[in-house]
Amino acid sequence: MATHKHASEMAKKTYGIVRAILEVAPIGIYIVDRKGRVDYVNSAMIIISGDTYEQFKSSNVFKIPICKRLGLDKKIRSVFSGNSFSMESVKYVSPYSKRMTMRNYVGIPLQEEKEKKALIFVEDITQIKKAEEELIKTMNIKSQFISLVSHELKSPLGIVDMYITGLLNMSSENLSDKQKEYLSVTKRNIDRLTRLVRNVLDFQKLESGRMEFKMEKADINELVKQVVADVSPLVRRKGLEIAASLEKDLPEITFDRDKITQVLVNLVNNAMKFTNKGGITVKTLKLKDTICVSVIDTGIGIKREDMDKLFRSFSQIDAGKEQSSDGTGLGLVISKNIVQEHRGKIQVESEFGKGTTFSFTLPIAREKKQNRNS
Repeated sequence: MATHKHASEMAKKTYGIVRAILEVAPIGIYIVDRKGRVDYVNSAMIIISGDTYEQFKSSNVFKIPICKRLGLDKKIRSVFSGNSFSMESVKYVSPYSKRMTMRNYVGIPLQEEKEKKALIFVEDITQIKKAEEELIKTMNIKSQFISLVSHELKSPLGIVDMYITGLLNMSSENLSDKQKEYLSVTKRNIDRLTRLVRNVLDFQKLESGRMEFKMEKADINELVKQVVADVSPLVRRKGLEIAASLEKDLPEITFDRDKITQVLVNLVNNAMKFTNKGGITVKTLKLKDTICVSVIDTGIGIKREDMDKLFRSFSQIDAGKEQSSDGTGLGLVISKNIVQEHRGKIQVESEFGKGTTFSFTLPIAREKKQNRNS
């Protein structure tokens, strides 16, 4: 008899401790019985709802119109059969205060004094959702502003570039060496600004999902040959060599020719920028289900601590005083996004002081097997 009394007292004590914990919990909690009556509600839930304690306690959750509309009444009923449930980003208007909140719900079974009940947890995410909406709005405004400014810059830059190029092409009799030098410096800076505008526009299109891709079957080796031929004059002007190492008999694959050309040019320009002697090799290789394209240089390499900066927007690594710092820090980010849009991957291997290899893969499309019964 004494043992039973002791057990009963311990149970009451435990019950009291549990209720005390629920009361100070930072999220809303309430307990519902089989008939939909609210058996318990904590202070946090009253604050979330905006209803008074008496109003909330007198409510029957199976009869509240908004609970029925959301299907919350059915979810709670299912708990009495031993099920748990969760509902995310629920827009809820309290029946009395008419306060609108965004909520996450979790419901679990509760056995209390031989009676099955439903323990409901409510997280108020209203402020989080508002902050997310404000962030999206701010990002959209930023995106529109950058696109507008970039587009407005494209036209005058093109006109200035056209006239400077025309002046540089004039006969040497009409221009002094000093004038040619000034025009050359101006031309380089115009080209740099043009690249910056183009990169920013491409980045904005990729970020917003507005970049269009023209996917067609083609020979990747032919594309590599063309890119190597196009960049050879610039590479050799720096005193470097460039070569293509192409695996024979590669299958045709589906890709956007212009976009993959952009990736290759970005990678070659990057290699050229950080290579002072030796050369660059563009290599193709067939793997199991992909074709791998690599740009290998004999440059200064990349420090281990700088590797995580490579594909970060507007981020550039410190390559030392001798290396040019021109650029937007977007070339590799854009290249990575383009490759990912092709369902490929891009990666880098480097040893500081010994060179770097950037590689990207493009999938080989598998032909659909013919149905034998057809």
